[in-house]
Amino acid sequence: MIKQNQEKKNQAKKLPDKRSSLSLIPKKSQPSLTSPTTKPRLEQPKLAQTILRKLDYDQGFHFYKSLGQYTGITATSLHEFESKLKIVDEQSILFHYPRGDFQKWIRKTLKDKKLAAQIDIANSNLSSTKKRENLLSKINSRLKELQMTN
Repeated sequence: MIKQNQEKKNQAKKLPDKRSSLSLIPKKSQPSLTSPTTKPRLEQPKLAQTILRKLDYDQGFHFYKSLGQYTGITATSLHEFESKLKIVDEQSILFHYPRGDFQKWIRKTLKDKKLAAQIDIANSNLSSTKKRENLLSKINSRLKELQMTN
């Protein structure tokens, strides 16, 4: 019995070290982040198409001045949302902005979590004019980014 245990110990010593065999496997080279040939990955083209798509009217963003007071303006895409935001009454912006309506529609309907998050962190203490400018700036930048991907 003792002899069998010693033989097992001796066999264990003869087995090759796993670490040394791993060093024989060539490592794959990975492109560096600073490499000029590597472009930063923006969005998946499919996601960009989803965000930029035209929606049915009932899924559009309907601008209101207050509860029950529809402005008659609806945006059915992010492009339309940007253009309608330029002309909609300031009262509508003051109604929707603090409720988070813009962010909810962008996040849930357009499926653009990134833009919704950018709008979420925008300063809500701004005047309606500044809020409009801030929203338009963020939307415009996002549209450019998405169009590069698409």
